[in-house]
Amino acid sequence: MIIGIRVDSQNIIYVSEYLKAHIVQWPSNETNLTAIAGNGTSGSSAELLNVSRHINFDTNGEYLYIADSGNNRIQMWHVLSNGSVPAAADVTVAGGNGADVRSNQLNGSRAVAVSYKNGAIYASDSLNHRVQRCAMNANYGVTIAGSPSGLSSTSASLLSNSTGLVLDANETHLFVCNTGNHYVQRFRFI
Repeated sequence: MIIGIRVDSQNIIYVSEYLKAHIVQWPSNETNLTAIAGNGTSGSSAELLNVSRHINFDTNGEYLYIADSGNNRIQMWHVLSNGSVPAAADVTVAGGNGADVRSNQLNGSRAVAVSYKNGAIYASDSLNHRVQRCAMNANYGVTIAGSPSGLSSTSASLLSNSTGLVLDANETHLFVCNTGNHYVQRFRFI
């Protein structure tokens, strides 16, 4: 099942096949897909994925970010200029410390957005009903939408099962799929 899809500046398509525990690459002029992240076997070691969801790129298309939901983490994979991904090119940039509400943990990370201005990572922390912002090289995240304690609600200031997110072009707003409440919510950065 395909969950996430992105196209880089070279028109190479990247697809997250979450039940197959990998990300595949599909160059626009080819008919074959190539697995570039994960190997098709679910696992929790650094080079494996488990229920990979949405994917995103940094500003230069140099890094591919993967919401690795089953491992409660966001993985960053280095993508070379020719579109290939070297072995052992992955790094956990958010979560990965078990499923809980502490600031260094995620629970069901379903989506990821990347700031083009400062490189911050925004993680949809679905089962904690919040969005976490992780600065570059930080060991923890800060709750920027929803409840830091994982409280779910229909209140306009809280979330229920946040499953998708996107930053607008100016990065003044973050749009969140507030799935449990059946709407998209807009948060303005101050």
